[in-house]
Amino acid sequence: MGTPGHMAHPFGDEDHPILWERVKTGQDLLQYFHDIKEFLELNPGSLKIDGINVSFKLITTKDGKKEFRMDRGTTHTESVIGMTAEDAYEKWPEGHGMPHAIKTLLEIFNEALPSIQYELKDLGMWDNPQKFFNTEYVEGKTNVQEYDKNFLAIHGINQFYEKKAPKSWVASGKSMDRKGLERPTNPKTGKLVKDTGVEIPYNRGALESLIKKVKPIASQRGFEIYGDIPTQLVSEIDYADTLGSPFTIQMTAEEQTTNSLSEWLKEVQNPKNEKVTKADGKEVWAISKDIYMAVANGIPLLEYLKSPEDVKRAISGAIFNHATRMLGNDVKTALDSSMGSVADHEGVVLRGMEDFPIKVTGEFIVGGQQTAFREGVIKEAEELKGIKDVEEMYNIETIDMDEAEGKREIALVPGGFKPPHRGHLALVTHYLEEVAPNGKVILYMGSGGDTPRTIHGKTITYEEALQIWKIYLNNENIAFPNEILEIREVKGGPIGAVVDYVKEADPEREVIYLGAGKKDGERWKFMLDNPKYNPNNVKIFIEPVPNYNDSEDKPMSAKNFRKAIESGDEELIKSYIPESSHDSYREIMDVLESQLKESQQPLGIFLRLIEETVDEASIGDMFGFASGLLDRIDPGGFPEEDEDEDMYDDRSIEGAAKAMIDALTSTAKEFTKDGDKPDLEEMSAMGAGAVEGGGRKKNDEEKETLIREVEDYLFSILGVNS
Repeated sequence: MGTPGHMAHPFGDEDHPILWERVKTGQDLLQYFHDIKEFLELNPGSLKIDGINVSFKLITTKDGKKEFRMDRGTTHTESVIGMTAEDAYEKWPEGHGMPHAIKTLLEIFNEALPSIQYELKDLGMWDNPQKFFNTEYVEGKTNVQEYDKNFLAIHGINQFYEKKAPKSWVASGKSMDRKGLERPTNPKTGKLVKDTGVEIPYNRGALESLIKKVKPIASQRGFEIYGDIPTQLVSEIDYADTLGSPFTIQMTAEEQTTNSLSEWLKEVQNPKNEKVTKADGKEVWAISKDIYMAVANGIPLLEYLKSPEDVKRAISGAIFNHATRMLGNDVKTALDSSMGSVADHEGVVLRGMEDFPIKVTGEFIVGGQQTAFREGVIKEAEELKGIKDVEEMYNIETIDMDEAEGKREIALVPGGFKPPHRGHLALVTHYLEEVAPNGKVILYMGSGGDTPRTIHGKTITYEEALQIWKIYLNNENIAFPNEILEIREVKGGPIGAVVDYVKEADPEREVIYLGAGKKDGERWKFMLDNPKYNPNNVKIFIEPVPNYNDSEDKPMSAKNFRKAIESGDEELIKSYIPESSHDSYREIMDVLESQLKESQQPLGIFLRLIEETVDEASIGDMFGFASGLLDRIDPGGFPEEDEDEDMYDDRSIEGAAKAMIDALTSTAKEFTKDGDKPDLEEMSAMGAGAVEGGGRKKNDEEKETLIREVEDYLFSILGVNS
C-alpha cells in the first residue's frame, strides 16, 4: 500500500467502516456517486498521480545535523532511522529503479535545506521525524501512465502511527519500535487499523513557499515540482450511458444473465468484509479484484465457487467494483487539471467529503499502482495480449509480513526454460524485488534428461538457455551473476530439487516463496501439510504464475516458444521475448538457431527414422506405419502430457515423429504391465504391414534394427531393463 497507507474507495473497507453504514446497497453506491458529483461542483478535487511513492522526512543525525531521508514506513531499522541513497543501493539489487529515485529526491531537497528551514518549522517537521512528505516520483514511465516530463508531486503531510517491533528483531538490530500517533482501533472489528500513517492538517501557504524555493534546484536536475494539483470540472458528470450499459454474468458454461448496470445496482448488497469460498476451497473477499476479474472475464460462477450463496455474494462484489470503475471513469472524464485531463491520470482524491480522503480511480481499480520498477507478475501479465485465467493473476497469496520479517526470504523458481520467455523473466524480477536485499532467488533449470527440448531437431542445452537468461537480465540492467540470484542446473526435472531444499530449510531462519503455474500451485500444496516433504514445517508461500498468451492468442510456454521459432514468424517470436530485449532479437536467434548442436539423445533415432522413411517411401507410408500400430494398442496409452511441460519430463516431438513415439510408447506400456518386454516380432509385423500397405517395403533387417533402438529408448522411459 506504500508509506502513506491506502485511501478508501466509495464502497468502504475494513479501515473505513463508516462508509459501510452509508453504502449498504447498490442504490446507496449510486447515490454516493451523485454526492461525489455535487461535491465536485462546489469543491476542487486533487489529482492522483500514477508515480512511485518516495515519501521522506527530516531527521537529526547523531552529530546534530539536519538531513532528509527516505522512510518506507516499516519497523526495519533503516526505515525508522531514515534511509540514505547509499542504504537504498544496498537494499535493492543493481538495476532496480528505487535507489536512483531516492538518490535524486534526497539530493534535491538536501541541497535546498538551508533555504527552507522556516517553512519546515511552520509545517511542524523541523524537529518531528514522525511527519513526512507524501510524495510521488515520476521519471518518464514509472507506472502504468507515461508522462512527457519528470516531476515530483508533494500531495501533503502525513504522520506515522506508532508500531512495536518484535523483541527478538529489536535485539538482533534488524528492527526498531516506531514512535508516532496512537494507532486507532476499528470500532467494527476491534482490531488496530493497518495503515502506516494518516494525513494531517498543515500550513498550505508554508508548503507552497517551500515548493517555490525548491523548484530551481529541481529544475537543474531535469525535474519539475508540484504541490497539491487541484482539479476543476470542464463538463457535466453524466452517468446515464454507463448506467444503461449491459453487464453479463456467466453462471454456467451455457447459462448467463445480462442486465443493465442500473438494474444490477437495484439487486445487490455491499458484501463489506464477507468472504466467498472458491471450488478449490480457498477463501477470498467477495469484493476483491480477483472475484471481479473472474466475473468480468466470463468465468462460470457456479463452477468457480463452492455454493450458490458464494455466487450471490460474488455477484454483489463484482457489481460494486464494476460500478465504481465505470462511474469513476465518468467522473474522471469531466475533470481537468494543470497537468491535463484527469482521465489520463490515476484518478482524483476528494478531501472534505469524509474525515479521510476518498479516491475515484476509474479504470485503475483493476490495475495501476503496480510499479514498472518491480516488473512483477501482475504488471507483466496486464501488458500482454489475451490474458487467460485472469482470476489467477490477481490471486497471488497474501504474504504475512509479520511472519516473514526477520527471516531470510528465499524464492525457488523451478522450470525447464528451454528457452526462457518474457513470463519467466517477469517472475524472476518480481522475486528479486520481493527478497531484496538479504534474500536470494534460486532458479532451478532442468537439463531435459532423456527427452531434450529441440528446435529444428537440435537440442537446446542448459548453456544456451543460460546465455538467453544473461541477455534478458543484462537488458533489464540486472548484473549477473550476483549475490541475490543463482541459476542452478538440475539433472532431469527440477521439482525434486525444490523438495530437497524445503526438507533441509530452517523455519526459524527463512521463509520460502515458490513460483508455480496454476496446476503446479495446487500440486505443491502438499508441502504445506505433509511432514514427509516439509519435515521442519517451514512457512511456504505459493504464488501462482499468470497464464500469458502470445500474439496468436496461444498459451505462452517454452514449448510454444520453440514452435514459434520454428515457424520463422518474427512478430510471433518477439511476443515471447521481453520488450527490453527486442533489440537483441538477432543475438537471441543466433543462440537458438546457429549455435545449437545436434542432439545425441534418443530423439535423434526418431528423426533418423523419418529421414530414412522419406528416402525409401513417402510421408504417407511413414504415417501408415504409425497408424498400423495405433490400430492395435490400448487407446488409453500413457497419461496426457502435463500442460506445464517445463516442470516435468515428457516425450513430446513434432509431427509424425510424435505420432510414432506415442504409438510405440502406448504399445510398450500395454505389454509391460508386469515388467515384461513387448513382443518385438508383433511390433515388427505391424510396422511391416503398415509400410507394405503404402506400396513400399523397407529392408527388414534395417527396419528391425531401428525398432530395437526405439524399443531400448521406450524401456528406459518405463524403467524396464532391456
